[in-house]
Amino acid sequence: MTPHFFCWTRRPGRGPQSDRDIPVDVYLLPVYNILMKATIDTIIAEVLSLSPQARAFVAEKLIESLDSEPEFTLSSAWRDELRKRCMEIDEGAVELRDAEDVFARGYAALG
Repeated sequence: MTPHFFCWTRRPGRGPQSDRDIPVDVYLLPVYNILMKATIDTIIAEVLSLSPQARAFVAEKLIESLDSEPEFTLSSAWRDELRKRCMEIDEGAVELRDAEDVFARGYAALG
């Protein structure tokens, strides 16, 4: 029987589990890496076999996933406010201004 070795590491990220020591099974890490590489190679081969349009769609979704913060959620009050503001824009009830103009006026007002 192969012995298992454990080391302790910090859980990355945020939330209640972060900055807490957790055990990591060192014996299983090489196996995990081999399996992970095989899975990644399979996924890449499958994606490369798609049409250019489908590959572009997959690439776009992957890039979007890098920019998102999965742990971040809006409160219901902020969701309601966003809906209200979007509706005001759609209905033409508010005047939209160019950001460069707004910042220029703000900096000018600061002196």
